[in-house]
Amino acid sequence: MRIAIIYIIFGCMWILFSDKTMGIFIDDKETIMILSMLKGWVYVIVTGIIIYALVSNALSNKNNAKKRLDESYRELSKTHEKLKYAYEKIAVYNDELDRQLNESRKIEAKLKKSEGRLKAFFDVIPDLMFRVNGEGVFLDYIAAESDKLYASPEVFIGKNIKDVLPPEVAATTTHHIEKGRSTREIQSYEYRLDINGEETHFEARMFVSGEDETTFLIRDITFKKKMELKLKYNSQHDNLTGLSNRTYFEEEIESIDRSCCIPVGLMICDVDGLKFINDTMGHPTGDRLLVELGNILKSTFEHIGFIARIGGDEFAAILPRCNEDMVKEYRKELTERITQYNRENDNLIISMSTGFAVRADETRSMNDVYREADNNMYREKLNHRQSARNSIVQGLMKTLEARDFATENHAQRLKQYVLAMAKKLNLPEETVNNLKLLAQFHDIGKVGIPDRILLKPGPLTPDERKDMQAHSEIGHRIALSVPDLAHVADLILKHHEWWNGKGYPLGLKQEEIPLECRILAIADAYDAMISNRPYRKGMDMEKATEELVKNAGTQFDPGLVEVFIEMLKTPIDMDEN
Repeated sequence: MRIAIIYIIFGCMWILFSDKTMGIFIDDKETIMILSMLKGWVYVIVTGIIIYALVSNALSNKNNAKKRLDESYRELSKTHEKLKYAYEKIAVYNDELDRQLNESRKIEAKLKKSEGRLKAFFDVIPDLMFRVNGEGVFLDYIAAESDKLYASPEVFIGKNIKDVLPPEVAATTTHHIEKGRSTREIQSYEYRLDINGEETHFEARMFVSGEDETTFLIRDITFKKKMELKLKYNSQHDNLTGLSNRTYFEEEIESIDRSCCIPVGLMICDVDGLKFINDTMGHPTGDRLLVELGNILKSTFEHIGFIARIGGDEFAAILPRCNEDMVKEYRKELTERITQYNRENDNLIISMSTGFAVRADETRSMNDVYREADNNMYREKLNHRQSARNSIVQGLMKTLEARDFATENHAQRLKQYVLAMAKKLNLPEETVNNLKLLAQFHDIGKVGIPDRILLKPGPLTPDERKDMQAHSEIGHRIALSVPDLAHVADLILKHHEWWNGKGYPLGLKQEEIPLECRILAIADAYDAMISNRPYRKGMDMEKATEELVKNAGTQFDPGLVEVFIEMLKTPIDMDEN
């Protein structure tokens, strides 16, 4: 319509004004006719262009409108889907709210029907419940009457917190009530009370339960606190000696580094031969020795420093404000205490190597001091390793004599028998010396045999006999670890072999058995037969020699039995060295 109107208006104006204009300026009709033709063509072209532009614009506007319409439709579709989803979600929420509301009503109904259940609940939990108003006045109190902390409600209800609790606890409680009301967050704190002379720990948890009301639950956590302290103590201390452990020691070292404390002495103490003692006498004996040493270290250093067990056989003492001279004095005191202990307990002596170093400069780390002290300790350990091992062996022999009545003076008598045999056989000096050591130490392995077996008055079971027979192998290991006994270790191992090969531990027979062992076997058996025991009287000489003859060729070397019996005809001085 708009295009038609524009076309009519434009055409009329063109005809009207173009013809008049040509009439004014041109008189020639032929010229006018030609111009009219041109005018017509111009009109057609111009109007065509205008119409094309208008139609194109109209079509473009139509397409744009269609696109906008499509876009609006899509947006409406999306909005519709969202509204549909929201409606469905609201429906779900509404159903859930209805369900929750119904549940709440059911719960509310149940709670109204069972007001006594709350008290029953507190009868079975270790908590106390209080409600207080904004001024700190107790409104309610619930606790199990069986609880040791139970008090009558009259003690609390109607009274102010400040009137019931100690000032410090009351102030803490008031602070958390105010903080909880301000932040609307659950408050939790711990406090202590002295109840019947006993320190009791509590944990309080409180929450705002009304516009002017706070509810808090109180739990006795004394046992928990004790367990925490016990766990902390165990994590920092050695279970065996009660001294601090390596973890605590390293924490103390780091603390000293941070504090820049000087001077600080550090002494390292290492037990000599602990593995040897554990292997021969058993770990309980080794543990007892460690405990004794721990007690000596405590009595020496506890009042001035920090003592720790930092390894299986290693101890350390940190001595703050001690210079080198002071550390030397304390080491001297420690040595004297150990010497005194060894005099009083010569059956299980303590042999120990020590080394120390002093931190005299703040720039020096305690780890450097530790390394120096440790190196000094090992240097001392190397210097007296052999003497320490010999002392331990002598202690083991005394322990064996103290445990086994049969051992008392037995070694001395055996020594005289075997020396008399050696003289009778005209043996070389080396063999004689071996016999002396074998007589003294052949049963040293018995230190590793439990008392229940070693001292059993009746016959041994097969398992007990097997354990008892292990003493020759234990003795062999002990002898190998001591240079002065190493050359007789093989003899100690084989001193229970039989002539017929039915002995132990190797089942050797006849000449395979060392001569010293064959001599000792006869002397050992003879002394055992003629010696008195708590459970029997010793045999006379004649009966004992008959037993030797009876077992010659089975247990004993028959030729040596004859020599031994012949030797007995000459009196032997048992006191001779």
